[in-house]
Amino acid sequence: MKDPLQFPESITGVELEVGADQIEAYGKLTADFNLLHFDEDFAAKTPFGGTIVHGTLALNLLLNASTSLNPPLEVKTLDVRFTAPCPRGEKLSARLVLKDLNRGQYDVWVERSDGVRVIEGTAELSTPDGATSATSKQKKVEDKAKGAMNR
Repeated sequence: MKDPLQFPESITGVELEVGADQIEAYGKLTADFNLLHFDEDFAAKTPFGGTIVHGTLALNLLLNASTSLNPPLEVKTLDVRFTAPCPRGEKLSARLVLKDLNRGQYDVWVERSDGVRVIEGTAELSTPDGATSATSKQKKVEDKAKGAMNR
C-alpha cells in the first residue's frame, strides 16, 4: 500500500530569485568565479547574452525539495541534464513528480518563472531507512517482525 507521506505524488520546492548577491555567495562557497556568472560585459559577448546562474546552484533546489519532507527522502540516484541557461535575476523553482512508486522514481526539473526548464531528469528516492517505496518499507518491517518472532 502506498504511503503518501513517504512518497507523495508531487513535491514542490522553494522558489528562489537568484540575484547578484546569491550568485556571489554561491561563487565564494564553491570557489567558482567563472566570468559567465560575474562579468556582465564578458557574458554579454557569449551565446548566453548576459550573466547566468551557476547550474549547480539550480541543481541544489532539487536536492532541497527532496529533503524538505518530514521525514526527508534521500536521493539514491540522480540523472539530470542542464537544458537551458538561467539569467541572473530569474526566479527558479524545483518540482518532483512521482513516476514509479515501486522504484521511488520521480521526474524532476527546475524551471524559470517563464516555465522554461533549466534542468530535467529523473531521481530515485528512498526513505531514511533505505526503502525505495512504501511497499519495500512495509516488507522490511514485516521481515524484522518475523526475525524477532523466530528468536
